[in-house]
Amino acid sequence: MPPLQVGGLFAGRIDDQGFMEAGWRGLERARLELGAQTRHTAGVQPRKELLAAALADLARSGVSLVVAHGGQNNEACAEVAAQFPQVKLVGTQGAVTGANLCSCEVLQEESAYLGGVLAALSTRTGVGGHMSGIRVRPD
Repeated sequence: MPPLQVGGLFAGRIDDQGFMEAGWRGLERARLELGAQTRHTAGVQPRKELLAAALADLARSGVSLVVAHGGQNNEACAEVAAQFPQVKLVGTQGAVTGANLCSCEVLQEESAYLGGVLAALSTRTGVGGHMSGIRVRPD
């Protein structure tokens, strides 16, 4: 059986020490631990037309699975999935589905709540803060 071929799309830097890097590390684990053949595209600006073009390039590259990391890929995933029915697409933090498209969502509000509780319990000044990743247009 030939190895799984997986493409990953990251609308940001894969060395951001955050969300994008976590996704890239998952792709790397698939390569190292499961023997998947991988390729990725990173640093794509989160604009639908740029994301769709990058996803289409990955779909044309011969992979059987493309993972689009981040909810900013919703519209682009739906468009590209329709154009490439032989390729399976997954959107992380996504909200779209189709015959060859699924989304998986991590409920970040749950971990963010726990982080806030921890911050509130451990602050010495009574002040807390929050820092997020790239700005994503709300759905």
